[in-house]
Amino acid sequence: MRGIPGSMKRKVWFALATATLVAAPLLHGPLPSAARPQGHPILVAQAGEGGERSHRNGGPAAEDSDVPRNLRLLRDLHLIRGHLLAADELIRESRWPAALSHCRHAEVMHSGMGKDLNAYGLASLAATLKAIVRAVRARNKSDYETALAKLQQSLDGADGNVRMQESNWPAFVVETVLELLRNAAGEYDQAIENGRIVRAIEYQDARGIALEAEKLFATVAEPLAVQDADAVRAARMAFTELHKAWPAPVPPRNAARETSAVISDMSRIELQIGRFR
Repeated sequence: MRGIPGSMKRKVWFALATATLVAAPLLHGPLPSAARPQGHPILVAQAGEGGERSHRNGGPAAEDSDVPRNLRLLRDLHLIRGHLLAADELIRESRWPAALSHCRHAEVMHSGMGKDLNAYGLASLAATLKAIVRAVRARNKSDYETALAKLQQSLDGADGNVRMQESNWPAFVVETVLELLRNAAGEYDQAIENGRIVRAIEYQDARGIALEAEKLFATVAEPLAVQDADAVRAARMAFTELHKAWPAPVPPRNAARETSAVISDMSRIELQIGRFR
C-alpha cells in the first residue's frame, strides 16, 4: 500500500479487518456481544500508518497521545524485545551486520521513550543497549550474551513494576499484544512491494515483533484459558498461521503471504482475545 495517502490507507486496512470480522463468525462460530467493548477500534486495522513511527522519528507518534502511560511503556519495552529477538536470530546465523541494524533500532526506540524509565527501574537501560550495540559491532559473542542477559533482567524487572500497578494483568497483556501486532503488521506492509520482500529489515522487524507478541500472550494464556479455553486455542492457531508470513529470519525473495492475509490472521487473534479486555 505504499504511496497511498494515510487517510485512504487507514480506510483500506479497516475494510480488510472488517471483512474478516464479518467472515469470522461463519468460520468459528458466533462472537458473543460482549467480546469487544464499545468504542475500541480494531488495533490491527490501524497498521497501515506504517508501523513503529515512534521509533523511526526518535519520539512518540501523535496517535500515542491517548494510549495510557503503562500500556505505552510495556508496548515499547516489548518492541525493544522484538527487535533484539530479530537480532539474536541473525547473530545465531552469524549475520552480524544485519543484526546490528536491529540492535540500533532498539537503541533508537529507547531514545524516544521519554523520562518515565527511571520510575520503572530502567535508568541503566540506555547503557546496556549501548553495550549490546558495541558487542554486535565487534562481533564479540561473549560480550553480546552478557549484555543481553543484563538487559533481559532489567526488562523483566520493568514488567514486574508495571504488573504491580495493574489490577487485571491478563487483560492488560492482551491490550499490549494487540498493540504489538498492529506494529508488526505495519512493518510487514513496509517490507513488501509488488509481491516481493524488498526491505529485509522491515520483514525481520515484523517477524521479531510478532514472535514477541506470541511469547507475551503465552505468559497469560493459562489464566485466560480458565475463562475461555476455545478462544485461547483459536488465538494460538491464528498465531501459528502468522508464522507462514515470515518462515525464516532471512526473508524469501517473494512474499510468502500478502499483507491482507497477515491482517486477516491478526484480526482473528483480536476477535478471540479481545473478549478478555
